[in-house]
Amino acid sequence: MFKRLMIGMAASLLLFATACSGTDHTGAGGNTDQGNESNGQVELRMMWWGDQKRADITNEALQVFQEKHPDIKIVGEFAPSSGYFDKLNTQLASGTAPDVFFLGGNVVDYAKKDVLLNLDSYVGNELNLDGMDTTMVEYGRLDGKLQHISAGANAQEL
Repeated sequence: MFKRLMIGMAASLLLFATACSGTDHTGAGGNTDQGNESNGQVELRMMWWGDQKRADITNEALQVFQEKHPDIKIVGEFAPSSGYFDKLNTQLASGTAPDVFFLGGNVVDYAKKDVLLNLDSYVGNELNLDGMDTTMVEYGRLDGKLQHISAGANAQEL
């Protein structure tokens, strides 16, 4: 059940990658290429952190996504938790950051660095958020702009 939930969450998160696929928009993830397009296929880089189990589950979700969207190839980059943000910050500073990357509770810090794409113009078009809880959508709104799509939420234990 957990594995299916993780695959579903990751696949849902990747749906917003289609918003990045066919439009020239500089600034997302610090990358101005916005994926390589060859033979009608868009290639996007995605980076996440965690242990090997999370990497395996995420790679499975990427495979499911790519089967449903053969025109989008996701190149996954995995980093251990301990060095993930150092690697991401270095890539952002050098302009080589992935198109899609995972953040935690520190998303506000990255919004303040102005490295996140404003997703508002994609909502209702390439970005379908119809099945997403509206409070989770609003959680991704920072400085009045939709800059983050949450992959999930945890309930706080009382």
